[in-house]
Amino acid sequence: MRRITFFIAFIASLTVFQTTQAQTSEKLNKIAALHYSQDEVKVLTDSEIKAINFYYSSSYITDTSSPVFQKYVSEHDGIFDVSTIELHRKQSQRVKYRSELYPGLVIELLSHDELLAEYQKLSQ
Repeated sequence: MRRITFFIAFIASLTVFQTTQAQTSEKLNKIAALHYSQDEVKVLTDSEIKAINFYYSSSYITDTSSPVFQKYVSEHDGIFDVSTIELHRKQSQRVKYRSELYPGLVIELLSHDELLAEYQKLSQ
């Protein structure tokens, strides 16, 4: 939970809070959209949306074509939500998460430092 709080705090620090609706061309991907209300989305900037989308779709590495990954996704409403394993992510090193419920499922989480570097690139 502390790591998700870090992620949310970082995203919030990317830009100054806006009181008016942000004019954005970016859209949240379907997994990210599950975590944000319409009111929260309205004030996000393009760079914040890009950072959030990166987190939910690219902050990990796995073989998405493997049968075990396909089984996991089919049993979880057709999605893989990285936030469910966020607590395993480390500050400066990648972590290989291995699921006990899905033997053979290995997900490599990028480190917090790697995420921060990517978020900074996306905010430029």
